[in-house]
Amino acid sequence: MHLLLDNVGDGKPLGRLSNQALRDFGSTLEFYEGIPELFDDLREQVQDHPISHPSVEFYVVSGGLEEIIKGSKIAEYFSGIWGCRFEEHDGVIKSVMQAISFTEKTKYLFEINKGVNVKAPVPYAVNEFVAPDNRRIPLENMIYLGDGLTDVPCFSLLALNQGTSFGIFDPKKKDSPKKGWEKLVVPHRVHTLNSPKYGAEDDLGSLLRIAVTGICIKLDLRTSTGLA
Repeated sequence: MHLLLDNVGDGKPLGRLSNQALRDFGSTLEFYEGIPELFDDLREQVQDHPISHPSVEFYVVSGGLEEIIKGSKIAEYFSGIWGCRFEEHDGVIKSVMQAISFTEKTKYLFEINKGVNVKAPVPYAVNEFVAPDNRRIPLENMIYLGDGLTDVPCFSLLALNQGTSFGIFDPKKKDSPKKGWEKLVVPHRVHTLNSPKYGAEDDLGSLLRIAVTGICIKLDLRTSTGLA
């Protein structure tokens, strides 16, 4: 982020780069096969469980630039987007406002878990005690997708709390499957390792749909037995 800032300003390669320009760039991004259809499919899928009346929400927690993600064509599907941010002065980005490291990512899982700071951030609200029974989205009902070692803290957090994690590898990178297997699958940090294809007939797309159905069935059983 500092390297990018070093190239911003009058007479520099990126000129007077603004947050709006980052959003505009985000609008040009293309996505993997099956996106955004996956989001619509999952929202429709949960409606088949009228006993517990579940809903599905989508979030992004990224070490990438938040404004680019917010400018993308799929931003409308997300209930919350957290990424690295720049502070702007006189229409030009000038300083780092927020940087998200791999350990920082777990903070946002707890914010989703407790139902705080999603719409209106309040300093330290995530540290307030909330009894497990009063948390908005239990960690066990979360599904996390990550593509590298920066996601390991989140993988580990969900593994400890019976959540579900899927690792993603880039089939275009020669060592990506091998590294993913050695670093994520063998230590049991993720349930599976898949290429980023999200269609209903693709491995990852199918697994995600099954995982959501499994959570819905669990919620139905708890509701019907009075344990919800």
